[in-house]
Amino acid sequence: MRPTTQSALSSLSSAIALGLLLVGCATGNKPAELDPTTANVQEGAAADSALNQTMDAATESLANDASSPTTGVSTRSLPAHTVRSLDQVVVIASLVDASGQPLFPRLSGSFSVHTDGQVIPSSPTGATLLGTHTVTVVFDQGPVTYTEPTSGLVATLSSGSYTYQLDTSYHNISPQNWDVTLDALLTIPTTPTFAVTVARTGRPNRTVTVAGTRHAVTTLQRRNDFAGNNTTVVDRTVSGAATGVNPANTAEGYTSWTFTIGADTVVWNRFFHANLRWAYQPTVTRTINALSERIFITRNGAKIGPYTTLQLIGAFQTGMEH
Repeated sequence: MRPTTQSALSSLSSAIALGLLLVGCATGNKPAELDPTTANVQEGAAADSALNQTMDAATESLANDASSPTTGVSTRSLPAHTVRSLDQVVVIASLVDASGQPLFPRLSGSFSVHTDGQVIPSSPTGATLLGTHTVTVVFDQGPVTYTEPTSGLVATLSSGSYTYQLDTSYHNISPQNWDVTLDALLTIPTTPTFAVTVARTGRPNRTVTVAGTRHAVTTLQRRNDFAGNNTTVVDRTVSGAATGVNPANTAEGYTSWTFTIGADTVVWNRFFHANLRWAYQPTVTRTINALSERIFITRNGAKIGPYTTLQLIGAFQTGMEH
C-alpha cells in the first residue's frame, strides 16, 4: 500500500506522537490554574494547528478531486498534478487513507475551497507538469474544529477566509516511478482580521487573532524497479521568510505567526524538516532518515526556545500539528 502525501506525513506524526503520548502521560492531570505564559502557548498551538490542518486538508482534497484516468494511478499516490480551477466543499470526514482511516482525526467540519490556476508541460521536453494555483479557503459551511489532544483545547474556525499559493511539479516516469512536489505558501494579513476561537473546559472562550506566513514544501519520490527496490520517500519542510530568529543559525528561515490574545501578543517562529522512507519488500518497513525541529516563542517581547514538539508537551502540556 503506497502512502498519500498526508497519510505519509500522518505516519511520521504517529511515530513522533508515541513519544508525545509517553511524555504526556508523565505530566499527570492538567493544573486547575495555568500561568499566563502556559495558557498563551497552548492557545497559540491550538490556533496554529487548526490553520496547518485546514490548509493540508484543502490541498489533500484538491489532489483527490484531480483524478486523471490516463495515469493508471490514484491521485492518492499522485497528488495535485492535475489540480485545476474549481469550487468545492471539503468534508473533512471524507478525507481518508487507502485503508479508510481518517487523515485528519482531530479535525472536524466542512469548508469551501476555490482554486484558480493552470498546469503546463515543462520546456523543452514536457516531461514534467508544472502547476501554479491560488487556493482560497472559506469557512462558510458551519464551524470547523480542531481538538488538541494534550491540552484539551478546542480551536474553532467559524467565519472568514484565507488564501495560499500552491505550486506543483509532477514528473511521471512510469505508473510506479514518479516525483511530486507540493509547495504551499500561506499568508494571512493583519487586515481584515482573521480570528480563531479557543475553548478551554471551565473557562471563558478566548479569541485569537492571527497574522503571518507559513511555507510548507512536500516532495514524494516513488520508485519500483521490480527487482527489489520498491520505495516511497517523503520529504517535508515547514519554514518561512523570518530570519534572525535562531542565534545559532541566523540565516535559517522560520514561519512567523503573530497571535493577539486579549492584551497579550505571542509570536511563533518554527522550522521543521523530516525525511521518511518506506520500503515495501520483502516486508513493509518505515525509516525516519531525518527529523529536526526548532520552535521559538516570543510573548510580549520576551523570547523563549528553541523547543521541539516533545519539549512543548513537557514544558507547556501542548503539542502541535506539523
